[in-house]
Amino acid sequence: MPDVQRRDCEFLAESLQSVIEKMVFMITDALDDDELDTGAVDLLRAEMEFSGSRSGKAVLAAQSDLCAEIAENILGIDHDDVDQSSLEDALREILNMTCGQYLTSRWGEEQVFDLTVPGVTTIDTEQWTELAQDEQSVVIDAEGYQMVAAVYI
Repeated sequence: MPDVQRRDCEFLAESLQSVIEKMVFMITDALDDDELDTGAVDLLRAEMEFSGSRSGKAVLAAQSDLCAEIAENILGIDHDDVDQSSLEDALREILNMTCGQYLTSRWGEEQVFDLTVPGVTTIDTEQWTELAQDEQSVVIDAEGYQMVAAVYI
């Protein structure tokens, strides 16, 4: 992996971990690709584009159970009230915050970026594994739940 790409992955991992730890109040750890739960089910994938001094897209995938934890912690939704819309909103919000933090930490606060509203889709285990195996992705554990993130510039 080229040094620039490795540095991008480090910034992305640090940004995602910071957002999860500060906003969701969960302890995180970076994982190697070979630690990915390849049997994960009920997966969601959020994607958004950004433009400015750099243009690209950011992707975040997570298990629905983790999205439920996020919805409860940052959206203030009771466990019994979490529905599909709440799961998607939670993942959108984490991607939005992570992308913003990544762009700022990677290129500085003086750079201005326009971000699109993240879209969310369901994915299968094969798509989850493919994303995790991408050289531009990072895998994060959040108290037993996994997330995969990538930024493409």
